[in-house]
Amino acid sequence: MEKNYHVLITRNGETKLMADEMRLQNGIEVKTDGTVIVPGGDRIMLKEGDTMSFGGIITRADSGKVEQICPAK
Repeated sequence: MEKNYHVLITRNGETKLMADEMRLQNGIEVKTDGTVIVPGGDRIMLKEGDTMSFGGIITRADSGKVEQICPAK
């Protein structure tokens, strides 16, 4: 079953579709399908409505739970 994921990015108050994957300064990779790869190989999937800061803090839309992603050292 194919699912359509759209990852949006907000910078300087402007929100747009994330066209390409990106690597954050802390080494976290964010893919356009909502997959987040933490240095060391752990994978996290963003779900509809979840948000993630550039510092690697995820807020889950369904529960409001806040998760700090800690890159491997």
